Amino acid sequence: MAKKLIPVLLVLLAALLCSSLFAATKPQEGGDYAKNFPYIEQRLLSSSRFTTKEEKDPERYQEFLENYTLKLSEEEVAALGYEKIGENEELVLYFESESFSVLLKNKRTGYFWSSNAEFLDESETRTDYRTGLWVGYVITANITRNYTTKNLLGEKAKVSYANLPGKEGVRARVDFENLGFVFEIDLYLEGADFVVQIDNEKIEENNPRYRLIMIQVFPYFGSARQDKYPGYMFIPDGSGALVRFREPVADYYYAKYYGADYGYVDAAANRELTLPVFGMIHDVDENGFLGIIESGDTCADLSANFWGYRNNNYFWITPLFNFREFYTNVIDRSESGAPTVSEKRNPADLKIRYRILSGQEADYVGMARAYQSFLLERGELAPQEGRDSIPLALDFLMAETEPAFLFERRVKMTTPEQALAIYRDLRNEGITNQRLNFLGWSKSGFVDAGPYKVRLNYSEKSYRKLFEEIKANGDAFYFLVEYVRTSKKATRPGSADLARRMSKTKMELKLYRTLSEQVSVNFLRPEASLEMALADRERFRSKGIENLAFQSLGNTLFSHYENGRRHHREESLKHYLELASAYRKSAFYSPNAYMFRHASEYYQLPLYNSQHHFFTDLVPFLPIVLKGFLECYSPYLNFNALGKEQILNLIDFGVNPSYIITWEATTKLLYTRANHYYSTRYADFREQILETYHYMNNALKAVHGSAIVAREVLDDGVVKVSYENGRSIYINYSSKPYRGEVNIEAEDYLVT
Repeated sequence: MAKKLIPVLLVLLAALLCSSLFAATKPQEGGDYAKNFPYIEQRLLSSSRFTTKEEKDPERYQEFLENYTLKLSEEEVAALGYEKIGENEELVLYFESESFSVLLKNKRTGYFWSSNAEFLDESETRTDYRTGLWVGYVITANITRNYTTKNLLGEKAKVSYANLPGKEGVRARVDFENLGFVFEIDLYLEGADFVVQIDNEKIEENNPRYRLIMIQVFPYFGSARQDKYPGYMFIPDGSGALVRFREPVADYYYAKYYGADYGYVDAAANRELTLPVFGMIHDVDENGFLGIIESGDTCADLSANFWGYRNNNYFWITPLFNFREFYTNVIDRSESGAPTVSEKRNPADLKIRYRILSGQEADYVGMARAYQSFLLERGELAPQEGRDSIPLALDFLMAETEPAFLFERRVKMTTPEQALAIYRDLRNEGITNQRLNFLGWSKSGFVDAGPYKVRLNYSEKSYRKLFEEIKANGDAFYFLVEYVRTSKKATRPGSADLARRMSKTKMELKLYRTLSEQVSVNFLRPEASLEMALADRERFRSKGIENLAFQSLGNTLFSHYENGRRHHREESLKHYLELASAYRKSAFYSPNAYMFRHASEYYQLPLYNSQHHFFTDLVPFLPIVLKGFLECYSPYLNFNALGKEQILNLIDFGVNPSYIITWEATTKLLYTRANHYYSTRYADFREQILETYHYMNNALKAVHGSAIVAREVLDDGVVKVSYENGRSIYINYSSKPYRGEVNIEAEDYLVT
């Protein structure tokens, strides 16, 4: 009897605790918290969890215009040693060869952009403020994990240049005579773009004593002195982040584009840069630029440096291109050895496109629209056809395995008949636009079991009945596949299929799936991934499955060692793109920009950034880029800890709802590797799904298939999002009604 009472008592205790916590988070009548709640809420709404209102202090703005804006006549430009090397309808490009510096004039606004740090004090004499080219290198006879950095002026490198045929610009030849490095660098204009380009094949390394590690071009381009500029830098971290030029920050930001390269490191990155861009706004609604890494993104890192770090007086942001990286030359079974770098350079070319923004284009929305245009120009995105309702994404967990006395046994969570019942139920309740994704469909299991064997764990007949009804209603379905990550649990890959690090050791990543559960993940050689995917294509089609959802293919990219050769990420990417193109347009989980061309759906779109203390604003840069062109879905709302705020956030960002669902009780997953999905039963979430979907649909159906053209913060926690079709959505995150341009109730939205 006592044993039977224990679960009941635990449930009652948990309920009491939850009710106490809930009560503590709401402002009660009387008490200090109730008195302080308006202040606490105001601090939250004006924090980096949201976007802050644009305001320019008149006195400080006048100081910027008078003292921190480059105003140069042609004579003054020439007196500084610059020569005009290119001009078109948008821009004028000037070049000073001795320091390898440029000035760029925006003809629309008359504003000058400089590659050097401008408005230096007399005490600031460092040559790196006044030159546009850095190299990093190692001495081959004594390689450590630190490389030496030198700039062009410090090394007294020689520069010569000539007109670039067919371009408004020049080709410069830079010779670091002491180091033996020679580069050909193209500098030219294309419309409103300033382009910097280095072809890998034209890089010379003529001194065997030195190996090139890194190249950095124009790192101080657009740098802003202290708090003198009324703008910000943009970092594509997660959804998007701003760092406003307000106060000194004794820190810096550094991250690799497209996440960690597991060929060199054994830890996951805590900063995800899925778009190869960066940017600066000097004066909101007046002058800014977006930097686009058109080539070399697979070997690029982003470095953002702030006023206050190591006596630095500037905010500046720049990519670094790593043509070699360090790894351990393993000499024994304990995996010890000395650091080294490859003799062969990474094969990527380098190309940065600075797209100059003027007037109302000069804000983070204008940056996102500029990158969107760039992707459209290259066919990476295509306009989306609008519908009269938004889609709902449902991930059905069909089955998983758990340990048994002998081998493993299958744990049934959702049969095709049950999935069909849920699908029909939601359609009957008015959700007529659904995307169904099936997880755990293979007899080989689900979590850590990829690449899955194409053997359905329920009858093919029951699946086909489900497929036919989904297709007849004009909806779509996908089967989740995993061709990149694997583990010891997986039975399909052999040892020869597993990737090795550059050090020749097994590529393994240890992750904490929960606070107490650590798992080991391995990776397939990209060639093996491609071979398995191509072999599976006809197997899927024979079962009526044409569309797949790729779990890691779009968000994992690594270098690897194989048969005496070291392959860079650039080579791995070619295999992954070939794999994606072998299938019809598919769904991807959190894909990097290089997979947008092949994507029909974007699952698990990040709604936040990594929330570093120096970020001043959260902005929906990524959602703005994709809205109207690629259907995007939230992380699973089963695990929404922010309640109404997150639903409003989805409406603000134009992102569709997503859930992971099972028919059976989630407790059945307790002893499986899917136990981190701790709340999934449809019966528990049915009412929430219906309420959330219809609430969001009533807002977003008015703008489905339309692009975002503007986003304005009217007050702390009050946002206006304007769409290309002329409609606007106002969102009020605060607990008070907003009475201003329009009237919006507390924690609600308004569509106009």
